[in-house]
Amino acid sequence: QALAVERADDQQRRRCYTGVMMMLFFSFFDPHWEPNTLYEISAENAKTFCHTFKDPAHIGACLRASWPLYPDQIKTGPGLDAFCAGQPNQEETGACYSKLFTTLGWLNISDARAFNAICTTVTEDWRSLCYMRGVDEYVGMGGGILGAQNALKLCTLTEGSDRDVCFGELASIAGLYTDIGTNARRDFCDTVPEAWHKQCYASENR
Repeated sequence: QALAVERADDQQRRRCYTGVMMMLFFSFFDPHWEPNTLYEISAENAKTFCHTFKDPAHIGACLRASWPLYPDQIKTGPGLDAFCAGQPNQEETGACYSKLFTTLGWLNISDARAFNAICTTVTEDWRSLCYMRGVDEYVGMGGGILGAQNALKLCTLTEGSDRDVCFGELASIAGLYTDIGTNARRDFCDTVPEAWHKQCYASENR
């Protein structure tokens, strides 16, 4: 269920909803926004506020965008599970985990061990998605060679089926790192285990 593929238009719609809702929480990133924040939202009233919306998609977007209110809670698997537990339906729950894993990948862009510690303690149903979003963030936003190295380090920390998922995702997104057929692509793909070389070499540019 965690790895179900969403249609592209659904993904874009979720990003839009989440982006709009994030504006409510900008004051937690930039104090200069605080005088312009319409609602005074806190950790104590955020869930109540989000549930004033009618559409489950809007409720879900508001709830997952409220993560800056819970900086310590989301840094642990059990805390992250608790954060995403209040979503209005299973679809929004999946979107919550996906958003939080991406955010935590960004927050731990240079610390694969810290990110792995979160993934290993999150509810098992969502663990594979944790590694996938972490690798996506490291390679997509991590800055060239360093991002690729951190993604590789993350995958080497995994075991069993999680290892297959992690390296499989790393191979499939080689096109985020560098162009197909280049020496840089070859060097990148040579860092993953041989079982994923073919997929990695053939991954389309993105």
